[in-house]
Amino acid sequence: MPLKPTTNSLKKAQMQQAAIETATNSLLSKLKRGMRSDAVTDLVKFVLDESGNMYALLGILEHPEHHQKVQVQKAAWVLHRAFQSDPRGLFAHRQALSHALDATDDTSVMREILKTLASPIWLDLESEERRSDILQLALDLLHVPTFPIAVHYAAMQIIQTRAKTSRDEAEAAKAIRVLMDGLREQNALFKCAAKHEARIQKRINR
Repeated sequence: MPLKPTTNSLKKAQMQQAAIETATNSLLSKLKRGMRSDAVTDLVKFVLDESGNMYALLGILEHPEHHQKVQVQKAAWVLHRAFQSDPRGLFAHRQALSHALDATDDTSVMREILKTLASPIWLDLESEERRSDILQLALDLLHVPTFPIAVHYAAMQIIQTRAKTSRDEAEAAKAIRVLMDGLREQNALFKCAAKHEARIQKRINR
């Protein structure tokens, strides 16, 4: 028989939820077009100072339909800046990052989350299922030529860090080649893709 929550635990949960709602409202009031760099720095410090503040930021990204487009875009920007400042601040939120990716169809938001997940620092923290899922997403993104260059860059970085098996590497080389086939050789993305393909092929042939 499940234990009933105690009065103290309920009060604590209510206080935590209230703190997250307060943090969410504070963030939403500041996430706007034309944010100055010092304002972004302040928000990065804010979300890293308290775990509830990071929950609030991720909540905006996980539920973009409840917020203005620009607010969600700026939230993604702050997220990546926070990760660059202190990766440990996001270690407990790997699942939320997946949820945020699933929730968005905005390529600028997708770009910032992908850049965050591209770091090899996640390798020791991810389950095999999550590693496989993010790898498959990255492979799929390369098959969509209309996505912005920055999304393709981030996808290739993820492929480099997540392709572990010979099958992964073969699929990665194939996906990168598909992307390259639609580009001109002088294109900067083509050159980047060629480097990534060469690295994958080297791993396949070793």
